[in-house]
Amino acid sequence: MKGTSPRFAVWLGTAAVLVHGAPLVLHGVAHAQLGIYLESVLANIYIGVVLYAAPVVAAWLLWTGRIRLGGWLLVGSMVGSLIFEGYHHFLAMSPDHVSQVPAGPWGDTFRVTAIVSVITEVLACAAGVVILSTDRREMRVQTTNEIPLE
Repeated sequence: MKGTSPRFAVWLGTAAVLVHGAPLVLHGVAHAQLGIYLESVLANIYIGVVLYAAPVVAAWLLWTGRIRLGGWLLVGSMVGSLIFEGYHHFLAMSPDHVSQVPAGPWGDTFRVTAIVSVITEVLACAAGVVILSTDRREMRVQTTNEIPLE
């Protein structure tokens, strides 16, 4: 399948990371304002690594010419985020479930950002798939001393 240029892949992946990060940060603020914390240390490490750090590393990989690795990390982190947030916000009954959050501005922010985060994770997964569907020959980053074959 003929895909996109490396430059487009970099910008698409970066946009996906930024669009995903904005509601995620606001959601974290809502968690703090409502005093809703996950008690598991492992869950908090997972959040820090998979939801926050991995997408940023994926964007960095894209910018440094490691397009396929960045694309894979973007898809993996977004799938991991989607599963984690989908489970905790919409399936498991706990204080982290959207139906258990108290009413008010921060409760509304919590619910809206939980929904928007899931949407952005799906969109970022799609962006990663587009990046990975790019023809491998197009993904090579041309150095200044290479002579184009065309």
